[in-house]
Amino acid sequence: MKFLLAACLLALGCSAPAASSPSATEPVAAARLTLDELVWSDDARLQPGLRRHFDGERVLLLAHVAEWDGFPALKAFTAAADRRFTLQAPGHPPVQAVTGTGGLTSADGRVRFVSLWITDVEALDRSTTYTVVPRNEVAEHRWIVTATVPPLMTVSDEG
Repeated sequence: MKFLLAACLLALGCSAPAASSPSATEPVAAARLTLDELVWSDDARLQPGLRRHFDGERVLLLAHVAEWDGFPALKAFTAAADRRFTLQAPGHPPVQAVTGTGGLTSADGRVRFVSLWITDVEALDRSTTYTVVPRNEVAEHRWIVTATVPPLMTVSDEG
């Protein structure tokens, strides 16, 4: 999986870029952004160094971003778009999630994802597969999700 390769790069020290000096031209937010791979922040499929990066934090859903035009463009999109999502699975209550502005990226863009924070964790069943549905109430900036959330694989499941 290309995301897992990117996640390994993140574990090697890639992170959200430091603030840069103001530019004369602010990036224009794209009309759409595609999330093409989803994985839990504590999933055994992630490189151990990356899982440790999230130790002690709330569980996040990491969403790989397909398009890449630099961190400023990613930040512009996430600032302009509706940041609310719903995780859906048959026979389970809907679970709400939200993303922030920006994301976690490497300078060269090989690592690039946004984090979805689960707002109603008690409704979440991480042993099931979810579909992520963006609210998309801002018509000019729409999320497209082409992947499903796989069930959590724990370290003990690897063996």
